[in-house]
Amino acid sequence: MKYLKTLLVLIIFGSAFVACEENEISYAFQEISAPTNVTANFEVTQDDSGLVTLTPSGEGAESFKIYWGETTNEDPEIVTPGGSIEHIYAEGEFKVRVVGVGATNLTSEYAQLLTVSFSAPEELKVTIDQSSPDPKLIKVSATAINATLFEVYFGDAEDEEPTQLMPDETIEHIYEATGDYTVRVVAIGASATTLEYTKDIAIAEASGAIALPITFDDPAVNYEGNIDGAFSVVDIQSKGGANNIDTKVGAIENAG
Repeated sequence: MKYLKTLLVLIIFGSAFVACEENEISYAFQEISAPTNVTANFEVTQDDSGLVTLTPSGEGAESFKIYWGETTNEDPEIVTPGGSIEHIYAEGEFKVRVVGVGATNLTSEYAQLLTVSFSAPEELKVTIDQSSPDPKLIKVSATAINATLFEVYFGDAEDEEPTQLMPDETIEHIYEATGDYTVRVVAIGASATTLEYTKDIAIAEASGAIALPITFDDPAVNYEGNIDGAFSVVDIQSKGGANNIDTKVGAIENAG
């Protein structure tokens, strides 16, 4: 009997050890991944100096390698997360590469074609797309000769900080409220002269009909209907049971 008790204890202890070891191995493998969302913000000094300031970012990156694209086989400059680095260009087009390096030396790369010109931007063309099923979502893209980058103002905030838009890129913006807004796009190069574009847009309410099953996840549907109380569609606050994924829910606030 004593032998059986001892054997049972050993089996339980061994099972717990194996389970703990498997969890540790599982967690260790989960941490071995390359950085994600690696990108960079560019600032161009508008004084014909060619000075460019680059600020890299990325989730899970321990450091960033910066390749300025002026020479082949160049040695990268290293930037730590939250830091910025400066570089002076002559006029031309350069492929800038930002390589995010993780704790396990796995890497992810972001590349951007950078145009540096001391001539003023010309022929600014802006596209604002409101064709999405979500009536509060717009997509903005822009092109211009001699432009290094664009700054976009969506017109829905006081003292608004511009959103950076790079050539050949499309950015999205979701308005919180319906109404009329003025979108302003500024083309910026190494020259002190900029070029601007403005357009008035109307953001309408969702007008789609409610259909079963009601999920609150379709931005084109007007879920408010005839409800007594303040109604809004919000992100789910706690997941569990049947609601175990990120989704939207309807919130009703009655007086009192």
